[in-house]
Amino acid sequence: MQSTNHVFMVRPKRFGYNPQTAQDNTFQSIPGEQTQEEIAVKALAEFDAMVTEMRNKGIDVTVFEENLDTPGPTPDVVFPNNWISTHSNGSVIIYPMRWENRQWERRADVVAKLESTNQVAQVLDLSPNEKQGKYLEGTGSMIIDHVNGIIYAALSERTQEALTNEVGKQLAYQVVTFSPNRYTSATGVEAAIYHTNVMMCIATNLVVICTDAIVPEDRERVVKSLTQSGKLIVEISLNQMLDSFCGNMLEVQGPMGLPYLLMSTTAYEALIAKQREAIAQHNQILHFPIPTIEKYGGGSVRCMVAEIFLPQAH
Repeated sequence: MQSTNHVFMVRPKRFGYNPQTAQDNTFQSIPGEQTQEEIAVKALAEFDAMVTEMRNKGIDVTVFEENLDTPGPTPDVVFPNNWISTHSNGSVIIYPMRWENRQWERRADVVAKLESTNQVAQVLDLSPNEKQGKYLEGTGSMIIDHVNGIIYAALSERTQEALTNEVGKQLAYQVVTFSPNRYTSATGVEAAIYHTNVMMCIATNLVVICTDAIVPEDRERVVKSLTQSGKLIVEISLNQMLDSFCGNMLEVQGPMGLPYLLMSTTAYEALIAKQREAIAQHNQILHFPIPTIEKYGGGSVRCMVAEIFLPQAH
């Protein structure tokens, strides 16, 4: 199945701007007049409101409180999908993260909780690759078509091909890698996509993607693979991706398998009517206002949600 009814999220208490990750994430904004404490309070309120709304819709959300016993602040702890993924074959995969204060987010207690409530066949820990400067940041780096068994990945410093292939082998999935286009950020910095999940989302019956974010020589190959998968392709523009997080969406299931497409209110309001109508053919849209998390964290709704695909314990 492409999506699941059960997810987990991490409740942030020290959320804020991360100067380490800002080195290659141009989606982040440097704080102005707001204090760190004010930003953290607003982010926590946005998180709690999002969890409440998801639960009201019948989505099973497990919330872990932020672990405050770390070597230093973990301002991005609200984005757990980068350090862990779970799979229907019983695999739990732990990932190597590029920036040190994100490496501190990995938690043995979260893995232990998953093992106690689900059938875990194995835990594959790829994090030692950090020592060789090799990184792969979970489902930020990889967009997975579970139905067709394909992993899509935009190669970058945070998403390296050899590790992507290793995960593909582990899951017996085909791997489609490509190079992202460079762009000029709002501050005039030339950059490339830091995570694949800001430019594309795969749901059961549709794909939301910014093909302009793929270099021309790779674009046709990626689009061909997506087309052959039989999914409806919903194109978003470079501006919609860069300014409004329109690529950072996630399908989850409500009661009776009702497919929701989660996104931020920023993304929803940036979609044009034609795009909303295309999505609504297959998914009910559920959007959340998280402007503080988006502005200072440089990530959106998809980054906040870690899916649990593991078979449940009997």
